[in-house]
Amino acid sequence: MSFSVRNIIAFWTLSVCLLVHSSALAQSANLERVVTARFSDVSVEEVLSYLSAQGNFKFSYNSSLIDEDKSVELILVNKTIREAIGLLFKGTIRYKVQGQYVILLKAERDPVYVSGVVYDAVSGKKLPNVSIYERNSLTSTITNQNGYYRIRLNHTKTIFKLSVSEPEHESQTLVIKILQSETKDWALQPKVKQPELPFDDNSPYFPSLIDTVAVPKEVPILVPRVPVTGLLLSEYSVADTTDNIFPIYRKDSSRLFRFWDEIKSRFSRMMIARSQRIHDKNVTDTLSRPFQLSLLPFLGTNKLLSGSIENRVSVNIVMGYSAGVRKMEFGGGLNGVRRNVNGFQFAGIGNIVGKNVTGVQMGGVFNTVLGETQGVAMTLGWNHTWKNMTGLQAAGLINITHKETRGAQLSGVLNVTGKLSKGLQMAPILNVVLKESKGWQVGLLNFSHKISKGGHQIGFLNFSDSSATAPIGFLSFVGKGNGYKRFEVAIDEIQSANITFKTGVPALYNILTLGSNFVRAYELVNIGYGFGRAYKLGGRWMMNTDVTGGLIVEYNQYGEINQGVLWRFDLGFEKFLARNSTLTFGPSIKALVIDPANSSYANGKPFKNMPTYQAIRSTERFTLWYGFQMGLRIKQRYGD
Repeated sequence: MSFSVRNIIAFWTLSVCLLVHSSALAQSANLERVVTARFSDVSVEEVLSYLSAQGNFKFSYNSSLIDEDKSVELILVNKTIREAIGLLFKGTIRYKVQGQYVILLKAERDPVYVSGVVYDAVSGKKLPNVSIYERNSLTSTITNQNGYYRIRLNHTKTIFKLSVSEPEHESQTLVIKILQSETKDWALQPKVKQPELPFDDNSPYFPSLIDTVAVPKEVPILVPRVPVTGLLLSEYSVADTTDNIFPIYRKDSSRLFRFWDEIKSRFSRMMIARSQRIHDKNVTDTLSRPFQLSLLPFLGTNKLLSGSIENRVSVNIVMGYSAGVRKMEFGGGLNGVRRNVNGFQFAGIGNIVGKNVTGVQMGGVFNTVLGETQGVAMTLGWNHTWKNMTGLQAAGLINITHKETRGAQLSGVLNVTGKLSKGLQMAPILNVVLKESKGWQVGLLNFSHKISKGGHQIGFLNFSDSSATAPIGFLSFVGKGNGYKRFEVAIDEIQSANITFKTGVPALYNILTLGSNFVRAYELVNIGYGFGRAYKLGGRWMMNTDVTGGLIVEYNQYGEINQGVLWRFDLGFEKFLARNSTLTFGPSIKALVIDPANSSYANGKPFKNMPTYQAIRSTERFTLWYGFQMGLRIKQRYGD
């Protein structure tokens, strides 16, 4: 038999490979040798020397790779040498076998993946949209429709704290010591729901003190009816928190609130990623970070758990979103905070806060707080607080507080407080308190349902249902609480007919009057305005003191107009004739000031024979005399 050169080369190559392979297998087998030892206050080099002696091999490594002087505390009980190497270096060193040597190399850590299924521990049903997150790295994911998840843990440590959370089930947290990818399934226990019992001592479903065990198997749950086509929504209606990331504070919901809910829902879907909204609903823990920087809500250092993270300082380039801010927040566009802000918040466009603000809030266009504001809120557009505001709201357009205002509302157009106002409302156009005001309203138009002691209105037109103080304005309308309204038809010594309207409160009311003398040789027309006060005299009597002034016009024999100013002080006595009608009469003092621009006195003195009897004093431009007035009044059906 003859062998060719090719066959000889192949033979020797195979022999060498088998030799090397057998050597490697031998070293691998040596690594599987079991050792039991305890090392206390020894160096890494001493541990390696012991392991190499037990395995009959040698370690080879770069001295800069490990700290040979590091003190080691290690207990090995029936561990293989391979496991001992892992425990010694805790995954920071990898190795390879070459001949009689085990070469130590720096570990190149690959990403670790944990995957599995989340299911209901009772029914076994796989749960979708469950949050799985790692608290330290803020890595997170959610389960798919089949309950499956896969999370990447690319962390410098080998210890991970995984949490699983979902509203209908008890949350779980587990510390995982992991060096490689693995599978982890989660069985979540459903939360126990307490039955809703009607709070009625006489109800057969309400447990008594004697028999607290006898609870029916089926307990009816009282659910308020919601009209399908009506304007109102139930106060117990719950918005879809997957879409609406901000809480809802309201009792009576109308079209306004439905419109606002729709805006918030659309805003949430547009600006907040779906996975973030799911995490917001699932994760009840509040995580903390000293600082966060974001471009958009889903592009930032808070990652997709931003709605569950509170930051000391938050900087948002376009828009940011977090659970809370404890010191300050700056935003080039919008700032969105699910819960509370304590400190300073500034946004180029607007701020939206889900709960309370304590500090200073500044927005270019708007500030919206769904809880309470304590501090200062300033914007060129509108400030909107859904609960109470304590401090200052200053807006170029509108300030709105749904419940109580304790401080000042200053705006360029409109101030609104829904429940109670204690402080100052000042707007050039309109101030509104829907329930009770114990502060000041200063503006063109003021409205308050009830003005209590300490409350005041100063404006052109004032409206209220009741007022414990006297409103000050051109006209003040007070309703059935303690309002004063009179419509009067009267005559006096210079007027054939005089129509007067009085409105306000007895302590101070406004007077509008229009009079005419159409039977006089030269017809007179008078229009006036004034103030008055009413006094109760007892029985069915009242007294009024009225001061009015106004323009009086006379048409002379040539059709020319003579003008003057008529001032009058009336002391009137009012006798109730029936429920809504009274008789009034009393003396008066009148003064006429004649305009020097009237027609020539050659045509006769203007307002000649006024009065027709001796005046107290009379000159060419001034006349003072005593007069009288009497007439019938129609009063309001309520109050005085």
